[in-house]
Amino acid sequence: MNIENANFLFADNPNPMWVYDPSDLSIKQANGAACDLYGYSQEEFSSLTIADLRPESELERLKEEVAKQVNTFNNAGIWKHQKKNEDVLFVRVLSHPISEGGNQYKLVTIQDVTNSI
Repeated sequence: MNIENANFLFADNPNPMWVYDPSDLSIKQANGAACDLYGYSQEEFSSLTIADLRPESELERLKEEVAKQVNTFNNAGIWKHQKKNEDVLFVRVLSHPISEGGNQYKLVTIQDVTNSI
């Protein structure tokens, strides 16, 4: 799947989404909805890791979750995330593996459930 050519599935999707490298947790690309929700520009988002989007209290749980993930669809449940302005969100995190140019990544979709908690 060529992410850059899949605007109708990724860039233009109304759901916050990003692609990250599970080997170092770096975010490779984020869509506009993710930038809008978290308050980062595209350039800023692409300089983050998925750990940067979590409050410090969630980092150990994140390490455990990433370590146990396999290359299948993963419903990681509800997590605390942190916006650029440090406001906390509660989000449902779904991910699945994708490959691009022989590299393995994870495509993450976020559902903001802050108002439901």
